[in-house]
Amino acid sequence: MISHKHKFIFIHTLKCAGTSIEKTLSDGVDIFDWNHKCKINLPFGALRNEHLAKTINRFPSYYLFTFCRNPFSRLVSTYCHSHRDKDNGDFMAKSSAPTFKEYVCQVGAFLKGGSKQDELSCFDRMHCQPQTTFVPIPGRPFYGEIMRHDVNLDFLGKLESINEDFTSLLKDLNLPAVKLKLENNHDYQGKNHMDYYDKETLEAAQEIYAKDFEYFGYEFGG
Repeated sequence: MISHKHKFIFIHTLKCAGTSIEKTLSDGVDIFDWNHKCKINLPFGALRNEHLAKTINRFPSYYLFTFCRNPFSRLVSTYCHSHRDKDNGDFMAKSSAPTFKEYVCQVGAFLKGGSKQDELSCFDRMHCQPQTTFVPIPGRPFYGEIMRHDVNLDFLGKLESINEDFTSLLKDLNLPAVKLKLENNHDYQGKNHMDYYDKETLEAAQEIYAKDFEYFGYEFGG
């Protein structure tokens, strides 16, 4: 998501309230992107992947921000979202929904390039990617584009403090204060996200998302 009027670029990290942030901002901002009040006819996902990388490089002065989430919480949220919509076409979950333990094994195998990648739907393969995948690193490839040596996030919000962080973000962008409109808020099927884990799945998730825990400053305790 990009606003030329307000000179910002939002990196939509999947399962981190990105849809809510985009919809709330697009109500009052001129948006040049694929979704929500699109101003130019762009294909779906035009500011994702390599298009996002090129856009970030092209506008070095724009305010760059994203939001992150506790990896334990995010993995459970992806699992619940996927299997809530399991009959919604091939994009979503397979018809024989696995247990959470089986799901964690499938995600781990897929991210390691194992043979079980065909057990995950397209939705799962997209949304289980580590959050660090969505963060550009100076001088490093980002979706095939070598990033500028001065590229850096100007703001990193966290889902755990999203209302306070979103308010701070609006102040930084000199935008009027508005309430964040939360979308897709159906997480955990009435449970705490840690209720899904046992010792084995905790250790597996810690290994799968070790870089996320370190980069975003989350603790293994959940």
